[in-house]
Amino acid sequence: MSKTPRKIRVAFAMAFIAGLAISWASGVKAVTGERSYLPVQAIDYPLGSSRAVGHFRQRDNVCQVTLMLVDESGVELGDARATARLRFALRPGQTAGVDSDEGRYIDLTCGPKAKSLTVHDGVWMQSDQAAN
Repeated sequence: MSKTPRKIRVAFAMAFIAGLAISWASGVKAVTGERSYLPVQAIDYPLGSSRAVGHFRQRDNVCQVTLMLVDESGVELGDARATARLRFALRPGQTAGVDSDEGRYIDLTCGPKAKSLTVHDGVWMQSDQAAN
């Protein structure tokens, strides 16, 4: 069995964490939208040159979220391919975020009794822009 897939997953995770650290250090969030979803409703948000596409399911009083990151260039060509699939659980009130290095982000928050998932989307602003 090849170790390449594991190396790719580790590299992706490290890049994701580094992106979060850079984003937190260099700016503040500006929320541009908010929408709530029911279980299995399609979630679809642009994240720069990628899209976050997925859904959530209510299971054992938690939101089981599945998101795929899809390269936007493939969407235009009719050949969209997921570059990564994220699977994670959120308890009611917990929030997880996905950021792009191009300034877009989404924050997903599990609703009461895991009956809904609220998505806030927006752009990162540089600290000096936020002060103006």
